[in-house]
Amino acid sequence: MGSLELSSRNSCWVAEAAQTGSLGEATVLDILQKGLGDSFKVHHEPPKLQVYPSGRGIRPAFKITNTANQRCVFVEHKSGNNGGNAHERVYKYLSPEIQRVVKKDYNTPKKPFIFVFTGDTFQNERYQEELETTLKKEKYVVLKTDNNNALDLVNTIKNTLS
Repeated sequence: MGSLELSSRNSCWVAEAAQTGSLGEATVLDILQKGLGDSFKVHHEPPKLQVYPSGRGIRPAFKITNTANQRCVFVEHKSGNNGGNAHERVYKYLSPEIQRVVKKDYNTPKKPFIFVFTGDTFQNERYQEELETTLKKEKYVVLKTDNNNALDLVNTIKNTLS
């Protein structure tokens, strides 16, 4: 699709997607703050991680620090209710060079990123299959619609940072 076609497209989906993302991120923040307790510091919207030689960078949704050992992990969140490709934007975090730079600059485990997906989109078998395949060796959680597996996210973070 060219720029002319893109500019004439109905863009109300952008506002809806932003609202879905914000609500999903607020849910994840609540889960992290309540579930991790005082031994972990949850930093929502941490400063940009400068990973490119020009100084440009990436900005994960959360930085979680274990206050006892000062190790940290970055959590990237994607949410969706109507399909789409938001999940594909986490794949840049899999870059060996980006991971190397983050591990060098921060006190992180071998895998410095954890991914969390929320919303109806990620309940779909097609998306789950793609995530299972693409993120096979990564740490990620797909939160169920009712969040009854929120402890999976909390335990993944605790185990990663202990």
